[in-house]
Amino acid sequence: MGFDIPKTIITNDPTGNQQFFAYTQLLDWPEIATSDLSAAPVVIQEAISPKLDLRVTVLGEQAWTVAVTADDKAIEGDWRLKKKPELAYPTFDLPLDVEQRCIELVRTMGLVYGAIDLVVSGDRFIFIEINPTGEWGWLDNPERPLAKAIAAALQK
Repeated sequence: MGFDIPKTIITNDPTGNQQFFAYTQLLDWPEIATSDLSAAPVVIQEAISPKLDLRVTVLGEQAWTVAVTADDKAIEGDWRLKKKPELAYPTFDLPLDVEQRCIELVRTMGLVYGAIDLVVSGDRFIFIEINPTGEWGWLDNPERPLAKAIAAALQK
């Protein structure tokens, strides 16, 4: 789809010597490359810093984008480790070409709905993942009437 993506590996091989981002924590490779790693594959991505987290909620041909911030600033590391009252989800104006890629990704995957996580680092919009059942309730408000839009889509 033309998204910029971080260096990513999927492995269960503990040999390696680079630092990667894994499961919301910055870890050195020796911390990851234990005998337990061979039990199941893991997805490991390079750390991106600085960055601003974005959630793009796509429903059909519509997309709503928010930034995830604390104290009006980007959050280093995983924002899910912050206490919910510290977080804010201001609307973010995604460039039209990036928004259209998000909508096209959902369509190409044969989905009607998708929750896409992106990060912005400098002038790069970097694709992290898409979740076809991603949570949306925490973003629903009069400015982003997600519940109404989902209900209308289900009625069709």
